[in-house]
Amino acid sequence: MLHFGKSDLCYPDSLIGTIPNIYYCAGLKCVRDMQADAVLHFGTHGSLEFMPGKQVGMSDLCYPDSLIGTIPNIYYYAANNPSEATIAKRRSYANTISYLTPPAENAGLYKGLKVGLAGCVVRLYVVK
Repeated sequence: MLHFGKSDLCYPDSLIGTIPNIYYCAGLKCVRDMQADAVLHFGTHGSLEFMPGKQVGMSDLCYPDSLIGTIPNIYYYAANNPSEATIAKRRSYANTISYLTPPAENAGLYKGLKVGLAGCVVRLYVVK
C-alpha cells in the first residue's frame, strides 16, 4: 500500500523506504532516453545521492544506482564541503570537480548613505 504525504513522495509499506517522486524519475529517464553524454550537477545538496537505501555497496536495486544508470555524473562541489562530495561519490558515482568559493569582503557604504543611516538609527533610539 502507498501513502501520499505533504512532500509529494510515496511511502510504501515495505523495507524499501521512500521512493522518489515520479517527476524526478521521469526526468532522469528522459536524460537516458535522449542518450545524454553526461549529467552535470551544480551546487550542493543534490537529491540523487540522498535517495533512501543503503549507504555503501550500491546495487542496481538501489535508487541512486538505478536512476543514474551508466551515465557519467559530474558534480561541481565547493571545496569547503568535502563530506557531501564524498557522499555523492559513494552513492551516485559522481566525478566531483571542486572549486574555491570567492573571498568575501565588506563592501562598505557610500559616505552620504553611511551618515544618513547613522542619523536614522540615532533618531530611532531617541524616539524609543
